[in-house]
Amino acid sequence: MRVAGVSTMVFGRDAFERVVGAVRRVEDVRIVVLSDSRALSSPDAVGSHESPARASDTEPNRGAPIIDLAARIAAELGIHTIGGPSVELTEGRRHIAAHVWDPNGDVLGVQRQTHLSRSERESGYARGDELSVFDIEGTAVGVAVGSDLRYPEVGRIMALQGVELVAAVGTTGYPSGDAVPSRRNHQAVGGHAAASHSEALRWSAIDSLWAQVQQNQFWAVSTGACSVVLAPCEITAGMCGYLSWGGAANADRPSVAVGDLDRGARDRLVASYPLLDLLNPEAYRFYLPALYTGESAKESG
Repeated sequence: MRVAGVSTMVFGRDAFERVVGAVRRVEDVRIVVLSDSRALSSPDAVGSHESPARASDTEPNRGAPIIDLAARIAAELGIHTIGGPSVELTEGRRHIAAHVWDPNGDVLGVQRQTHLSRSERESGYARGDELSVFDIEGTAVGVAVGSDLRYPEVGRIMALQGVELVAAVGTTGYPSGDAVPSRRNHQAVGGHAAASHSEALRWSAIDSLWAQVQQNQFWAVSTGACSVVLAPCEITAGMCGYLSWGGAANADRPSVAVGDLDRGARDRLVASYPLLDLLNPEAYRFYLPALYTGESAKESG
């Protein structure tokens, strides 16, 4: 399956056409993940969106245009799209969320951000209380919104749910020009020299997702300040963990990363190194009994 991540700065109809054109040039793509990089500056910069209604392409609020763009691309190209972040208003509560659209341009589902920063809590946002799994053309897809990908339990829960591909929208990180993202150990990426340590720190959100990919053996598409497609190191060139990197988004062009998900390669990796089967829940069953039996720690002891 071919997937693409698109990070953009959405400014009116011309920018919409530019992004649609970029996606059209990606042959045989089946899933597109989109983010508006401007919506990352603060929670209050994220636009409102009454789910599941569609916003217009003249909507001035940040966040809402990316939802319309995702729906429009899904309907025009007959593919699945995932777009965000935006603010979903439900029964008077505000959630930072991503929307999943089917090939008809209809809402397939919504994923709300489950972990909130202090500023997001102080701004009155409510958190989501579940991580959904979406069946997209036979691939189990999970969605990570904003800061969710910084929490290792999010990726592990998705992996245990059987998620094969994580779509991460609203990832931060502030790349300098077209600098190549690096791993924490400064290993070269895609044949390029690794970035400096200070530069690598700007990619902390992507690094967090990169680590979750390695810990859980799923693929991931990350969008926000830039777009990347990630995979377990063992099935990427140079063992770098990157299938594709689209550079930094700017006002002149979106950042587009395209990756082909080799199911056979991943299946062989999981068969040879069944990471999830090597977990030892007995080691922490005593401390988290409610997750297993509903008993108290005292009773389970």
